[in-house]
Amino acid sequence: MSSSQLDPQLQQLFTGLVTRAFEEAREHEVREQEAADAQLAARGAHVSGGNIAGRSERAQAAFRTAGRRSIDEVVKAFGDSYGTIPVEVIAWIREQLTARFRSHVKVRAAAAADDRLVSQMTVPTGRIELEFNAVAERLIRDLDITLGPLELRGRLATVAAGQLPSTAPGQREIDAFISHSSQDKESVARPLADELKRRGFSVWLDEFELTLGKSVYSEIDRGLRTSRYGVVILSPSFFARPWPQHELHALAALGAAEGRNKILPVWHDVDHAGVARFSPLLADVIAAKSSAGVSSVVDQIAEALGHRAAG
Repeated sequence: MSSSQLDPQLQQLFTGLVTRAFEEAREHEVREQEAADAQLAARGAHVSGGNIAGRSERAQAAFRTAGRRSIDEVVKAFGDSYGTIPVEVIAWIREQLTARFRSHVKVRAAAAADDRLVSQMTVPTGRIELEFNAVAERLIRDLDITLGPLELRGRLATVAAGQLPSTAPGQREIDAFISHSSQDKESVARPLADELKRRGFSVWLDEFELTLGKSVYSEIDRGLRTSRYGVVILSPSFFARPWPQHELHALAALGAAEGRNKILPVWHDVDHAGVARFSPLLADVIAAKSSAGVSSVVDQIAEALGHRAAG
């Protein structure tokens, strides 16, 4: 969808929300910087590496605040307008906010290059741009996590909660869909799947289901729709690849359609801070940890699934 195809009032609303978020975050940043400058000047330490670092940290914090607020307020406003936001409008929001975040990096990098204190201290502006770019990429990941379920909900708008099979044990074909990066298959995904199957649970794992001649898309779609829960193995390789993230979004969208959470996270080679960098929302969901061992993780998954099979 192009901007010319979107309701002009919604375009104006979008621009107003994002502009206000960035302006107010910038105003707060300037007030904090003025207070810090006054304190440093009183100590004769205005021209210092610490001041440069403080300025950069405050600017990055303002960027994070403005970006997160933009995402939240735009999604809420468009949700209020549409109810279920159309897929093409979600794509437009993603494109516009991504462009805004990346352009802000260039604006702040240019401002840093013109800053007399930065020039006086001969601080490389390339490093500052890299730091701002890292903030932008985290915001873009947060944007994708926020919009992904909404996008899939739009695609699944015809699926009503009352038309879905019961989530009770035994009422769906599959107990657990295992979403993972291929790099984690040997170390985590397959051992979990094997132990769950040994205990009598039905499991969807790509290597069990995807055979020659089958459609990858249709088989994964069927697995997601007919699974009671999704066991999502969160790891550095999971966060680095788009395909498992699409599965995560699908599970979130289906969970929203069913009115319940159906994501059972397993942390592998990540901690709370690592997950939070990818998504603060995911970081707050209680998770099993692969470091505890396969048996312990499966104990927790089995408890969430609501029944134990003799095995």
